[in-house]
Amino acid sequence: MPDAARLVAALSLALVALLLAPQIARFLPAGLSPLRFMAASAIIGFICGWSFLGCRAGRGILAAIAGGVTGVALLALGSAALLGCFDMIGQAGHMRLRGPLDAVEALVTLGTGRLLDFGDLPLVAQMFAGALFAGLATEYAKRRWR
Repeated sequence: MPDAARLVAALSLALVALLLAPQIARFLPAGLSPLRFMAASAIIGFICGWSFLGCRAGRGILAAIAGGVTGVALLALGSAALLGCFDMIGQAGHMRLRGPLDAVEALVTLGTGRLLDFGDLPLVAQMFAGALFAGLATEYAKRRWR
């Protein structure tokens, strides 16, 4: 059921994604527009906020922070999968993949590699700050607009 907490969660995680996208843009494959990646990250953040963080609102402050951290982790996982898809499509365009199983293997390998690139300390600190913001904003919205 749509409510204010889901909307606030979706918008706050989309905002976190927009703020983190320039930091993640340095990991983009060559030839990919950073603006497209920012838009795709915002969409991923909106979906994660609406479907995950918004429905878990109203369980207390610690649960809100934990939900925010989990929501940002899902956002990072989705962004890494998106970057892995872009890399895999680039390899497929250069005829480096022999078939669909090679494409799936490349997707998993490249996506995992991109996820490990996100372990940079300033990026992790920004993700944690965004998680706190998103979780607490969602909890406030749930308490304010019941």
